[in-house]
Amino acid sequence: MIKRIFSALLVLIIPVKAAVSPPADETQARKARSIAQLQSEGVPTIDHLPLIEPESDSTRRKTKAVVQRTIISTDT
Repeated sequence: MIKRIFSALLVLIIPVKAAVSPPADETQARKARSIAQLQSEGVPTIDHLPLIEPESDSTRRKTKAVVQRTIISTDT
């Protein structure tokens, strides 16, 4: 029930059209895989959300840095 309410609120908050450059095949494939996994688990999805940058353009953090950030954010 809460997932449906959350999804309904997101639809109202997030604009339908976003200014995004033409996506690469990699990003489309990743989005399709993610949506398929979410739907298989019964999680509602929003099809009109924009794609994010390709994995090659993203910054990967070291495991130690991620763990430290998690500890700091849960410590407060």
